[in-house]
Amino acid sequence: MKSFAFLPIIYCLLISSYTFGQYNDYNHDGFLDFNSAIETDDYLAIRDTGDVIHTIPAPGSYCNTIAWDGEAIWVSDIIYDSLYRISYEDGAVLQSFPYPPGIDCIEGLDYSGGYLWATSWEDPSGLNSKILKFNPANGELLDSFDYPADPQWPHGIAHDGHYLWVNNFLYQEINSLDKIDPETGELISSIPATADVSVGIEYIGNSLWVTTKTPNKIQRLNPTTGEIIWEMYAPCSNPRGLSWDGAYLWTINRENATLYQLDIGPASVDEPGYEADISIYPNPSTGPVDIHIRSISPAETDLLLINTSGQQVGKLSGQKLIQGKNTIHWDLSPLDLATGLYILELRSGSVVSSHRIMVCK
Repeated sequence: MKSFAFLPIIYCLLISSYTFGQYNDYNHDGFLDFNSAIETDDYLAIRDTGDVIHTIPAPGSYCNTIAWDGEAIWVSDIIYDSLYRISYEDGAVLQSFPYPPGIDCIEGLDYSGGYLWATSWEDPSGLNSKILKFNPANGELLDSFDYPADPQWPHGIAHDGHYLWVNNFLYQEINSLDKIDPETGELISSIPATADVSVGIEYIGNSLWVTTKTPNKIQRLNPTTGEIIWEMYAPCSNPRGLSWDGAYLWTINRENATLYQLDIGPASVDEPGYEADISIYPNPSTGPVDIHIRSISPAETDLLLINTSGQQVGKLSGQKLIQGKNTIHWDLSPLDLATGLYILELRSGSVVSSHRIMVCK
């Protein structure tokens, strides 16, 4: 008779394996990952996609770089020598203008301080590389200066509020992340990139983010040392540009002319109240669960349980955490939940960490 007690667990495991596809958090972003890739190649079939939540088509066949301006996305197409401003909802072209005379390739884009910043070069050897500054209202080239490093082949560009950061690589010669003063054009410092080919770059909070090829990854770096803080597999092969819209990360793949919007969860937060290695056991659960949290400092957190319709169905308020290991016990049985997938949210101040949990009866 005791064997029948395990039937709900076995049933729930079967449901969860079917629902989740892969019941893991390979990119360590605090979310259990679905097989959500829209492509069918083997690379995407066997690796995590970084929680792709939305895709839109690129406006051209050879778009390498993207920038978010607060309302829309800018894209550069190096075949048609044009810059496009497109809708983040469906990719519709809202505005466009051609490259200025004498500019053959814009490989990096960033929007900061009301301006578009760009990197350009004349040919694939990086000859006559420049940093450009545009008026996004009309495409007017406001300023330009020669790229200050040698050898040079600048790609992605980002602005940290004071300085420009550029992914500079030339096959078998250089692969660095260069910090540049936009007022003087002076090279302030360089740190080594973490991969043979590092292309896209973005500055979020106090960290650098880059896309890499071989392997195809997105990495968060310490801008002082270049040390990898966190990384995940990219949602596509050959990820190029990188941009942050304030809530989600975007990257682009030129081969399939697609932009990907990614939910990177707690990895986007510079100083979370607790670490992202929160675990829930058992999961799936028939009722009682233990939430294990390693807190970096004393904190207070609220726990919310949300169903797939976005409705809050349970809450534990004012749970006090000590520095170090914590366990919060929560018996979900009195909530009388239907079997299915739920989201467990932990809220500590402005920090929110979300985790999927399967509930079974």
